Amino acid sequence: MSTWQLIRGLALSESGFVFLPSTGETFTVNEPGRTVILGLQDHKTVAEIIGSMAEGYDADALTIQRDVEDFLGQLRQYQLMTEEA
Repeated sequence: MSTWQLIRGLALSESGFVFLPSTGETFTVNEPGRTVILGLQDHKTVAEIIGSMAEGYDADALTIQRDVEDFLGQLRQYQLMTEEA
């Protein structure tokens, strides 16, 4: 089974500014996106990230799960995550 990880060197500011030093690309994420990236950088599982977000956001767990999975898909689309075998 493969897992996905953030690419190395990805920097995230408190305002949600994302910088990729290897290419110089920049992105901006909202607060929930920042929470997901911080969780991944802390090596939390997606389930752990969803659980912690369910405690802090006024939304049901299913909605949070769907939004987190959509965001992870966007991270993969922009090649900010790599697949580990």
